[in-house]
Amino acid sequence: MCTFINSLPSQSKSAESTRKKNLALFIRPTKDNEYYKFRLLAFKSPQKNDRDYPFIERYIHQHWTKDENGKSKIDAQVVCPVTKFVKVEGNPYDACPICRFANMNFIAWKESGWKDRESAKKNREFGRKFEAIIPVYVKQDPTYP
Repeated sequence: MCTFINSLPSQSKSAESTRKKNLALFIRPTKDNEYYKFRLLAFKSPQKNDRDYPFIERYIHQHWTKDENGKSKIDAQVVCPVTKFVKVEGNPYDACPICRFANMNFIAWKESGWKDRESAKKNREFGRKFEAIIPVYVKQDPTYP
């Protein structure tokens, strides 16, 4: 059962990183005096959950393409086994073939004296990215009643 919380935890023992992260919420513009209203959802039952914070942290691999207008969009994404809550036997860094490919390109880029632009591009393209999902209950959305 989820519960509403009124404040964010300032410290977490189970979070992947204690450094402050930049969060972004992409919402549509609204008319004057129309506002979005959210409630943050958190699961506080230690029997059912081993997180002590409301955010879901994960690492993902994304593939980007261009649409018919030339804008970049995500074509596909997959959760990397390095993610803390993904159960993998053995070393999770060895279990991910995409991470291995990105690391090979990083090593090639480093050994070239940071001059191999193709390896740098592939390392950046295939490397894992941090993503935080914040479960919320939308109380009011002016763009979608």
